[in-house]
Amino acid sequence: TVTGNISLSSGNTLTIEAGTTVKFDLNKVLYIYGTLIARGTNSSNITFTSNESTPSASDYVFKFFESSVDASFDGDGNYSSGSILEYCIIEYGQGVYLNYAFPFINNCTIRYNGTYPGIYGSAPSGVSGKITNNQFYNNSEGGLRFGGNGGVALISNNNIYNNTCSSCIQNYGAGANISSTTIFSNNTVKNNYLTNGRDGGGIYAGSGSRVINNKIIGNTTNGDGGGIYGDGGAYIANNIIYGNSAGDDGGGINIHHP
Repeated sequence: TVTGNISLSSGNTLTIEAGTTVKFDLNKVLYIYGTLIARGTNSSNITFTSNESTPSASDYVFKFFESSVDASFDGDGNYSSGSILEYCIIEYGQGVYLNYAFPFINNCTIRYNGTYPGIYGSAPSGVSGKITNNQFYNNSEGGLRFGGNGGVALISNNNIYNNTCSSCIQNYGAGANISSTTIFSNNTVKNNYLTNGRDGGGIYAGSGSRVINNKIIGNTTNGDGGGIYGDGGAYIANNIIYGNSAGDDGGGINIHHP
């Protein structure tokens, strides 16, 4: 149980074993400046959760900083070193904030988080990172928000569903809010609901993003773009889009040209 704030300093490595449950007392924080290796297995997840008797979204903070060690991959694209969250359950916090940091996030369940999206941040300059094979659901301020800061993010093969957003970061995209050099491919984005009158019930695709080969189903906004709201400069191709609705324009898709 985390009873006080924890800061993993630069140059140090924290390894969390499969099957471990990490519980946070109310409003405690985990700051990562070094290397975090949290690798569960399909049958033995690592869980980050609240220690409250009645847990709720936003009970604790989980944040990676710029000095943390980004994940590296070999020539075949397989993880080789650096920070990793794999087969983890991350729940009842404020999401995972990647402050110009990029651990490999793979096969995780990200649910019941609030204040911020389940995962939010940007790819640091010169870094190519991955967010793959995860489940994002029932997050109250969006599933994920990711952009580029000179780096490249590949977000693929995730299921993003039943997330809501009333005041999430930038107020757009209840399922996913992506921008810049982000490649968003082969994901299923389903039954997300944007409630604040803004745009992108399923996906908000900002300038420079690429939205390819996704299934975008049953998402809702009371603004524009029930399935996708595409800002100027977004590339959107080969997606299956149906059953979405918007209070204003573009139940399936709305493309904005400035």
